[in-house]
Amino acid sequence: MKRKLSVKSFILGMVAMALICSYIGPALADNLEVLLNAINIRVNGVQVARTGESMTLSNGDEVPFSIVYQGTTYLPLARLADITGMDAVWEPATGSAVLKDKPAPVPSPAPGGALDMSSSEAFIRDAAEKYSITLTDGNGYLSGPEGRGMMEEIDRGLALFSPAFIQTLASAYADYGARFILQLDRPSREEYGYIEWDGDLTISLRYDRDPEYNGITASVLAHELGHAVHYIVEEAIGEQRSEREIGAFNGRFSYAGNRYARVWNASTHGTTFAYDYSLYDYYEDVATIFELLVREPGEMRARLSDPRNKPLRDKTEYIRDMTYRHISPECAAVFAPLGAARAVSPDGSAPLKAA
Repeated sequence: MKRKLSVKSFILGMVAMALICSYIGPALADNLEVLLNAINIRVNGVQVARTGESMTLSNGDEVPFSIVYQGTTYLPLARLADITGMDAVWEPATGSAVLKDKPAPVPSPAPGGALDMSSSEAFIRDAAEKYSITLTDGNGYLSGPEGRGMMEEIDRGLALFSPAFIQTLASAYADYGARFILQLDRPSREEYGYIEWDGDLTISLRYDRDPEYNGITASVLAHELGHAVHYIVEEAIGEQRSEREIGAFNGRFSYAGNRYARVWNASTHGTTFAYDYSLYDYYEDVATIFELLVREPGEMRARLSDPRNKPLRDKTEYIRDMTYRHISPECAAVFAPLGAARAVSPDGSAPLKAA
């Protein structure tokens, strides 16, 4: 679309939108011919602006997303920051507009109130009603002195995935004749939790008084829920296809089994895997991504925004899209570190909002 703008309105628009532009000298004619919203914009293959699409400011005004003048494209600095995962900051002391990395977000507190924590019995009953899961606590951990903290961790982990998503996941297992069970288990220095699909789907979180080994946490729950999601996706598309498509993101790297800790090199493997345990096998590769998205959302946001970590980002986007497609998009909060601009439906037709 072509429009003619006066020099004055053009410059005012540029300032108002905080555009990156070069100095406009006095030799310009009274009228400038520019193209507004005339281009498609993609970032790493993802469409962030389409021809004819304007940008809506916080006050509700619509302004051009892009301006093309004499073969050069200008973008609003705030939008440029948004699509690159950065912050646009105005420094009045120096008269500078600066792009800065976003600060790591402060982890959200436990939602509180999502489940009834007045007693262990009420908590277990409420979990069944709101999430369609069977929570078992044969050792009475929820009634002990640390019970409240355990409830908050379980509450937070489930709430991040959302009741609607967990219910849909539980329903998917019910279609196979399986109950969805979450049990609090005895200590083990070898594992924080485990999952088993043998008739019923059972996620076990292992309690330990030593916080270093305690598995009743939101991040361990997220890890095991990642397995539960993966199993359903694998049932939908087949084990061979699932393993092949996940492995395709790993390039020259191979899984190492029990040798994962000895093989791990953060500077090289960190571009493709969440952390060292991801190298164990392709099941743990998927589950560790879910875990780190919940345990370290700020770290994951920074890593996924770094172009050097494109394999990890692409893999995370694939996992997100398969989760949305085969189960439900109601867990969008888990994938928030990918950035709102990238949270689109699998077919790319519409943005998906966090529950």
